[in-house]
Amino acid sequence: IYNLINIFKSIILHLYTTIKNILSLFSGLREALFGILFGLLSGAIGAVIIFSYLDFKNEPKINNKTFSDFQEKVSNLEKEIIEAKLNLTQKKMVEEYIKETNIRLEDLENISTDNQNKLITNDTNLKDMLSQSSSTTEKLNQLQIQLDNASKLLLSSSKSELSNKLYLAQSVVDRLKSGVPYSPQLVALGQEGLDPALLRFAKGGAPTLSALTARLSVRAGELRDAYMTKSDTSWRDNLKDEISKIVKIRPANSKDIKGVEGVLLRAEESISRGNLEKAILEINTLEPEARGVLNAWLTEAKAKQNANIAAENLLARTTAALRQKN
Repeated sequence: IYNLINIFKSIILHLYTTIKNILSLFSGLREALFGILFGLLSGAIGAVIIFSYLDFKNEPKINNKTFSDFQEKVSNLEKEIIEAKLNLTQKKMVEEYIKETNIRLEDLENISTDNQNKLITNDTNLKDMLSQSSSTTEKLNQLQIQLDNASKLLLSSSKSELSNKLYLAQSVVDRLKSGVPYSPQLVALGQEGLDPALLRFAKGGAPTLSALTARLSVRAGELRDAYMTKSDTSWRDNLKDEISKIVKIRPANSKDIKGVEGVLLRAEESISRGNLEKAILEINTLEPEARGVLNAWLTEAKAKQNANIAAENLLARTTAALRQKN
């Protein structure tokens, strides 16, 4: 306001000076009008300057308010953008969690289905085992009855009959070892010779221990070749295996060898010493899938072992009955 008053004073003084000069210099009407006009123009210019100054003083206030409103709107928009991003992130996290949960539920469902199938399979296997166990128990009972009857027959036989049966029983034992058929001996023994384990090799003869040893060696080699084909072996391993087929190199202690190779080595060592039972036990430790071609050998070896046991029992019973007669 102080500045406006000073400007207004300067304009009035200037106008007064101008009029005074005009009146003093020009005495004519024309010059007076010209001075008045010039004074009015000067006043108009001063008024324009004053109003421009007032507008200039008010405009920053308006601009400041507009800028403040604009800043507030921008700030609100930034907050909304941040909230939108946060909501989007949370939504993605929720969707990802739901997706992972669905995958876990599917895995659990698959596991549950597999377990249910395994339970059904195990239940079926258990029923089969119980059925086989019942059948085996029944067969054992029948065999026990046959053995009791045979023992009674042996005890009721005369001394000469027992001596003849002792000779036949010893012949069966010898023929089993040599691989010769012994069907006539079983026929002569009568009911005492009706043992399923003995009847299996009665006509064709049982495999000898040397034959079982050779077959085990062949089957073990086939099994080694099968495992070598499945595994990724180097040329050194292949060369070592080929040499081992020609020259048998055995470790100092086969008990230290693990896996299928260790089982095969111990089985071959046992049967080479005449211990068929130990060889069977070693091969029997392998899973049926891991045995492969050895399953057939194992079945034949067990049959030979059962026949040997049956023949030895027959010989022992006959010997005991003859001793009672003496």
